[in-house]
Amino acid sequence: MAKTQRKYRFLDEHRIGENESWLTDMAARGLHLKSIGTMFAYFEQGEPERVRYRIDFISKPLDKGDDVQRKLYAECGWQYVCTQNDMRVFRAPDGSDASEPHTDSAEHAFTLQRLRRRHTWNGVVVVLMYAAILYIMGSYAFFDPTPTLTFVEGSMVNMPFLVLLILFISITVAGSARSIRKLTRSLSEGGKIDHNAKWKRLYRTRVISMAILLCIMAPLTIGLPFATMAISRTETLPLENNDPSIVRLADIESTSSLERKDGARLTSGVDWSNSVSHRWSPYAQAMTVVREQGVVPGRMWADGSGEYSPDITCSTYKLRFSWLVDGVLDDLMKLYEISRDQGTLIEAADRQGFDRLYIRDEQSRIEVFASKGNSVIWLLYFGEAGAQSVIDAIPF
Repeated sequence: MAKTQRKYRFLDEHRIGENESWLTDMAARGLHLKSIGTMFAYFEQGEPERVRYRIDFISKPLDKGDDVQRKLYAECGWQYVCTQNDMRVFRAPDGSDASEPHTDSAEHAFTLQRLRRRHTWNGVVVVLMYAAILYIMGSYAFFDPTPTLTFVEGSMVNMPFLVLLILFISITVAGSARSIRKLTRSLSEGGKIDHNAKWKRLYRTRVISMAILLCIMAPLTIGLPFATMAISRTETLPLENNDPSIVRLADIESTSSLERKDGARLTSGVDWSNSVSHRWSPYAQAMTVVREQGVVPGRMWADGSGEYSPDITCSTYKLRFSWLVDGVLDDLMKLYEISRDQGTLIEAADRQGFDRLYIRDEQSRIEVFASKGNSVIWLLYFGEAGAQSVIDAIPF
């Protein structure tokens, strides 16, 4: 039984001359076309032969039992090989007396009208897909109250790459439609199809394009969301401060009597009241959320409400691009906006070395929003250390 080989169809179907030349070269290598699928052509391995191929298209739906095109090719000495969609492939031994079925170029151009309409509809579908992606991105921008923060934290991590993917497909489809129009115009004006057209340059171009698409775009589009989740982790905050880039209660509180106040542990074993979460996205080198609760044995709150137990919650972003900084800081302030009776957020007159600094100070509740360089922080502190101690503890 003859062995079958599968070859990727790197040439668009409207590249008639290049496809015919490619099939001829395959036959010269002993690979004879057996069938054609959407993405692959299937060849039967045999002895090398000098064969001519002709590709034609069905201009309209065929009535059952009445196939004028196949009869025409048979009368001209061409053997039918296979059909794929509107495309049909015929072959004849090189040197045979098989004649060209199409002697009228204008009539030949007419047979491509169905193909041209199909590619036009493909273009419409791609445009609608592109519009849908842009609409989704626009929804984030116009309806999400914190679009920059959403973008950085990864909810839209693969959206830019998906836009580029659709753009690549759009360019490909537009190029196909343009080539078909050019071909039909040439045939209408009396031109002929070059049945020995060079195909190797197109082959190299398509291989490079597909390599870029599959090796770069596909992993980014599909793999990034999974990579983001895989890299993200939450663990119990170590007792010792082994990470100088995060803020700890001990950095704010001046007493050496501060101890950890343990919280509830879920099935994961993480103490969520004393935890650190590490996240990652292509737009932030690091995103860290720290939660810590403490207690000072023997000390009471100033109002006598109970044992003094300060705590902090802190989110830190180290961004890759400076143009994201202001958007992330503004979105954090929107996200954690509170009612006026809990204090008004005030922009500090003295930035104390920060690019932007905002403070909300209400009794024992202090909230700080700050940015410097590519770093952004939001810090919420409950305690009696004072706003200046909180600001001094910020590590950038």
